[in-house]
Amino acid sequence: MKIALCLCLLGMAVVATAQPELQKKAAIMWRVIEKNHYQPPACNDEFSGRVFDAIIEKIDPWKFYLTAEEMAVLQPFRQSIDDEIRLKSWSFLAQLEKKIQQKYKFVDSTLATILGKPMNFSGPDKFGFGNTEPLPKNTLEQTLRITRYAKWLVLNAMLEPYDNDSSLPAKAVVLKREAEARQKVLANHQKRIARRTRLGSNLAAQLGELYLKAIAEAADPHTEYFPPQEKADFDEQLNSEKALFGFSMGETDEGKFKITGITPGSSAWNSGDVHQDDELLEIKTTDGTTIAASAEQTDKLNKLFENEKLEQVTLTLRGTDGKVKSVPLQKTVVQNEENLVQGFVLEGEKRIGYIQLPSFYTTWSGPTKGTSCADDVAQEIVKLKAEKLDGLILDLRYNGGGSMGEAIDLAGIFIDAGPMCLLRHADMKPLVYKDQNRGTIYDGPLAIMINSQSASASELVAGTLQDYNRAVVVGSSSFGKATAQNVFPVDTTAQPKQEETALSKQYGYVKTTVGKLYRITGATAQLSGVVPQIALPDAFEAMDGYSERSMKYALPSDTVMKTIYYTPLSPLSVAAVQAASKQRVQQSAFYKTVQQQVNQAKQQQLLKTVPLQYESYQIWHRSSLSDDDTATQAPTAIFKASAPTFYKKTMQGNAYWTTTTQYVINDLETDAYIEETYQVLKDLITNIKKN
Repeated sequence: MKIALCLCLLGMAVVATAQPELQKKAAIMWRVIEKNHYQPPACNDEFSGRVFDAIIEKIDPWKFYLTAEEMAVLQPFRQSIDDEIRLKSWSFLAQLEKKIQQKYKFVDSTLATILGKPMNFSGPDKFGFGNTEPLPKNTLEQTLRITRYAKWLVLNAMLEPYDNDSSLPAKAVVLKREAEARQKVLANHQKRIARRTRLGSNLAAQLGELYLKAIAEAADPHTEYFPPQEKADFDEQLNSEKALFGFSMGETDEGKFKITGITPGSSAWNSGDVHQDDELLEIKTTDGTTIAASAEQTDKLNKLFENEKLEQVTLTLRGTDGKVKSVPLQKTVVQNEENLVQGFVLEGEKRIGYIQLPSFYTTWSGPTKGTSCADDVAQEIVKLKAEKLDGLILDLRYNGGGSMGEAIDLAGIFIDAGPMCLLRHADMKPLVYKDQNRGTIYDGPLAIMINSQSASASELVAGTLQDYNRAVVVGSSSFGKATAQNVFPVDTTAQPKQEETALSKQYGYVKTTVGKLYRITGATAQLSGVVPQIALPDAFEAMDGYSERSMKYALPSDTVMKTIYYTPLSPLSVAAVQAASKQRVQQSAFYKTVQQQVNQAKQQQLLKTVPLQYESYQIWHRSSLSDDDTATQAPTAIFKASAPTFYKKTMQGNAYWTTTTQYVINDLETDAYIEETYQVLKDLITNIKKN
């Protein structure tokens, strides 16, 4: 586990004059949420407590800045934020800002003092980092907590050079690096202080933004406030006609960088290996420059990507499953006439087509104007059908959703006609959404791949095709998000479907949960997700926050009592297929390793403590490393992957396409989950022919 120093969350300064305007903005935003939300919570003391807790957790996630004594002073505000939203009292942020500024100075000086002296790692000490960890009672306990955290950072820095070694280094060798490690940690902290100082007068502004985001998030996990600039940056990234790598990134409260968006048709999209919420660790350029993606390197990162001459980079990413991967990317200009989806042929005992869809995109402006993922998948299936396929795999792993309309159209590719899902808004009868186009583009054997990061529109497609007995679903239970969201201007005078107003350019936008989705059976994927017929071990099982049911204030699961007439196909004969898959998984060294890691990670999640005695920490550190045996897989002998003939002809001589396609092929041939899905579909095809 790589540890990022997270002692800077906000800038420093006081801008009290902006508070009345902020209060007005908060009040208008809440009225927009109340008006449009599917099930808005009452704006009362309980809601106030939700907002208060969210703000404190975001400001002080590691419990360094505020002691129990200081929290007692702030505690009365826990019941008054609802009054602030209703334009009554207004003093919470001013008090909070004053406290945080004072504590910055204390924590900075304390950490510098601690790191200036040699550390002892012989005692049975430990550092707790769970949400249930109590606040330090006073300054003395606060200093002890900072000391323990500093030890954790130094131990990590001491052992980091040996992370890729197969054997453990000798204790004496590692301890010789103690002084060097302390200096490295201190230098990183000093860079953070310098960056925080450069931000200057942003503390009040950032506290205000955090305040608005906390109010939105207190409604439900998917209601979210977007400042004007944040939405403008997104639109610019989506509509840019300049050459781009095709990903956007954002800095977390802990000073890490995560992928926040991927442009359909871009190099990042086509790689198949860049996913939303991946952590960006470092960037390498062709001239040998390597820049770590850390808060202290933000300026360098911005200059790097602004350089028009930079055409190729290699990203080092840590996926949400913990695996570390290197992904080469090249700047490309996304053309609207290009198909943004590319399929592959898996050639073995059966010829199986494979299509990966990272998101359900649809765009109405910019270089990809008029694109539709359902149309793109349909076109790709036509190309693959020319390869005389025995079956098709549609990979929706890591697909966090997108356009509901595209999901309905995509499911319709595989179903002749009929209802697809139900959508219910507040105080309304469920509306039935049907396949608008009769007929199918592909009616052969079909497997849908999902995992716990498949959400929303992905769950709609997987659940619908499962209910129609149209596909076998392979993987792990999906995320469990069966709600729909729309983006509204923070402006109560905005007209229906009005995307922008003069006020929203100042106040921003709020994405609001407006409805709940139901399967054609009346059931819902909310909280429980779509359960696959063929279950495979999933590293996400042990991770907090990677399912709807683990998120605060998630809407409840329920059903709708509405008669829907649909004609499913005959049930798939999957009993023998399930048994064969279960046997392969039990005998697989790969899946055994995954399950061991899940069990180990669950134990660490329960404990949420780091041992600070050297021998114990060395074991803990090694067990927490994620770039292990599950990150690599020997090439499969089951199939060989290749691009369809169409691309081989049309892209002949395109060196970049050849290089990147080979990179994707290597991934396909070393992915144990694709291998097992291939086996499942092969067995299903055999059973279909027998019956």
